[in-house]
Amino acid sequence: MTNKGQDVKLKVNMHCEGCADAVRNCLRGFDGIEEIVMNMEKQEVIVKGENVDIVKVLERLRKKYNKNAELISPELPKIKKEEEKKKEIPVKTVVLKIFMHCEGCVRDIKKIIYQMEGVLSVKPDMAGGTVAIKGAVDPLRLVEYIKKRTGKHAEIVNEEAKKDMKGKEKKKGEANNGKKGEEKKKGEAGEDGVHLIYWVHCPSQCPQCYMNRLCCCCENAFSDENVHSCSVM
Repeated sequence: MTNKGQDVKLKVNMHCEGCADAVRNCLRGFDGIEEIVMNMEKQEVIVKGENVDIVKVLERLRKKYNKNAELISPELPKIKKEEEKKKEIPVKTVVLKIFMHCEGCVRDIKKIIYQMEGVLSVKPDMAGGTVAIKGAVDPLRLVEYIKKRTGKHAEIVNEEAKKDMKGKEKKKGEANNGKKGEEKKKGEAGEDGVHLIYWVHCPSQCPQCYMNRLCCCCENAFSDENVHSCSVM
C-alpha cells in the first residue's frame, strides 16, 4: 500500500546519533523515498515521497534496524490489529543483575536488548551492575535471550518479575510431573492396560511362597545375584 504523497510517520527507538545514522542508512535510497526527517527528541522518523510503500518501509526497519518500529500515520487496518494485540500484553519493568565492566559493555547490552520484540526502554546502571527493562516481555525469555546473544549471566532482582517467573516454572514442573505419572502407570500396565505378574523361582524363605518355592513378591526376583532369575513360569 502506497502513501499517495502523504508523509509516513514512524516511531523508532533512537538513543544516540549513531542510532539515527543507522536508521537513515537503512532507509536511504529505498523505493519511493525522497526525504528522511529525524526527530530524536520524539523518537520519530518522517519519510517523504510520492509513492512510498508503507508496509515495505516498516518491514525493512523491523528487519534491518529494530523489531519494535511502529507506524504512527497513516493508519493501516493490519497494523492497527497488531497494535491492539500488543496492548493486551501487560507492560512490566524487569530489573536484571548483569556484570558490566566498561561503557562498551553498557552500549552493547543496551543495543542487543532493544532488538528484542516488546522492549520499550532500557536503563543500564553500570555502578550498580543492573539493567532495568520496561516492556511487554517474559522475564525468563529475556534472561535466556541475553545469555544467548551476549554470553553474560543475567539474574532477576525485582520481586514482581521473580514471582512471575516462579509461577511459570511451577506450572511447567506440575505439567512434567503429570507426564511422569502417566508414563509410570503405562510402565506398570501391559500394552492392553492389563497388569502382569511374573512367577519366578525364589531362593529365599519367602513366607508367601515357601511351600512351592515360587515368588511374585521378592524384591530380588530379577536380580543378577538370583541364579533362578531367568526361569519365568
